[in-house]
Amino acid sequence: RIPVALGLRPWRPDLEARVWESLAHAVERTGPTFIKLAQWAATREDLFPAQLTQQFVRLQDRNHPHPWRDTEAALDRELGADWRAYLEVDQ
Repeated sequence: RIPVALGLRPWRPDLEARVWESLAHAVERTGPTFIKLAQWAATREDLFPAQLTQQFVRLQDRNHPHPWRDTEAALDRELGADWRAYLEVDQ
């Protein structure tokens, strides 16, 4: 198990809950790769504290959608404007 906030348990359970909530919020802001990892972690109570996995469960279906314009801008930047000639994407 992750020992991050375990030292808080005997003295400040409310603080421990806020630590896990803050971590879930930070993961949500970091983007789709970390959200995907957190979604996996939400299913692994054998590896992570229950309070953490409960926070990550909300990322299963209540995360903010990624705007298509951001993806399109990244593809333009990385592959050039002609990427549409080689790749068909359903929006």
